[in-house]
Amino acid sequence: MFPTSPLLGLLGLLDLSGRTDHLISNGGLRRILHDNLRFDRLEDAPTPLHVVVTDVLTGAGVLLSSGPAEDSILTSAAIPGVLPPVSLDARVYMDGGVVNNSPISHAVELGADTVWVFATGYSCALQEPRRSALGMALHATTLIVQQRMLLDLVRYAGVIDLRVIPPLCPVAVSPTDFSQARDLITRSYALDADWLKQGPVDPATMLSQAAHRHDVAPRR
Repeated sequence: MFPTSPLLGLLGLLDLSGRTDHLISNGGLRRILHDNLRFDRLEDAPTPLHVVVTDVLTGAGVLLSSGPAEDSILTSAAIPGVLPPVSLDARVYMDGGVVNNSPISHAVELGADTVWVFATGYSCALQEPRRSALGMALHATTLIVQQRMLLDLVRYAGVIDLRVIPPLCPVAVSPTDFSQARDLITRSYALDADWLKQGPVDPATMLSQAAHRHDVAPRR
């Protein structure tokens, strides 16, 4: 999904002419979407589907409820600087997570009274800052995402029925390290299965996931 290209990455970092605005091609992700999507447009999805993206020029969060499904979903994953932004209807958009990664507010505006949130968390058990530019950028992004979600939990707790699946913790794996994906998936599956057995949990408990660190070296 993230095919690495040293040449493309170097051009993205050093080219000041405006010819390259990303480090990684979105071709792998587009191929996955093309091979697996079973509908062509968002409005044709069997379950109502809404995608949040960010307008590159204004910074506004935009809710897409219709339009080409493949391009819309690709846009919502366009991590700025990492994957290329996508043009839709003469506007340029990037990942909606820039302004609203867990768009609880949009769900409420659409009339939802029960909202399930799959919290992604962050690498909370790193023993030192990331040494690469890409690693530091992605780590910073995950911190921003986490803090915005916590603010929305405070805002909407008690207003709607919030079901927040807790993120895996502790995690000592960098966002750029895919070598431990299988282990992370296995641990997350076990954590989520236990959470589902317990039944609804007060979302306020997620506030304990605010900025914290683990002083003891975690499992790797």
